[in-house]
Amino acid sequence: MTGSRVFVVLVLIVALAALIPVAPRVQAADVNVDLHAQNFLWHVGTNTSTSTTITVTQGDTIRLRIVDHDSAVPSHTFAAPQFGVDQTLPALQTIFVNITTDASDVGTWQFYCTPHSTGTYPSRAGMVGSIVVQSIAPLAPADNTLLYAGIGIVIVVAVIAALAMRMRRKKSGGPGPGGPQQP
Repeated sequence: MTGSRVFVVLVLIVALAALIPVAPRVQAADVNVDLHAQNFLWHVGTNTSTSTTITVTQGDTIRLRIVDHDSAVPSHTFAAPQFGVDQTLPALQTIFVNITTDASDVGTWQFYCTPHSTGTYPSRAGMVGSIVVQSIAPLAPADNTLLYAGIGIVIVVAVIAALAMRMRRKKSGGPGPGGPQQP
């Protein structure tokens, strides 16, 4: 293989490698959540919110700020068995709990106050809420239009370059198909 052909092949390989799309890496997030215990209910966001659900993506770290607005006796607790958490909330105090999720946590998990809920986990009633851990969405298939256009351009450029080299050899009388042969 002549040097010019090697060059063309290398250009093709480099061009194709540069056109292959690289999937972006998904970054885990810190998810800050205010969780309020008030009137023997959980409230996500504010102490008057009706939401009791925390939604995150696997790999995220939930940074809970849990505020007790009741002076309940017995004290409220925050239990989330899936995540190995069972904390007592001192009356009218704030505690902080961090939960890091992973692929085994994908699903919906209940959290609750032990003395102010009834039943058995994961189907307790009363002072309960949910942590929903979503799986990382699979990447959508890449739109290969740009890739195919790039490959087409590289092929056209390679063909034009090969034809130009062939014509230059013919004009210079060098070896090549159809040109004069050296003795």
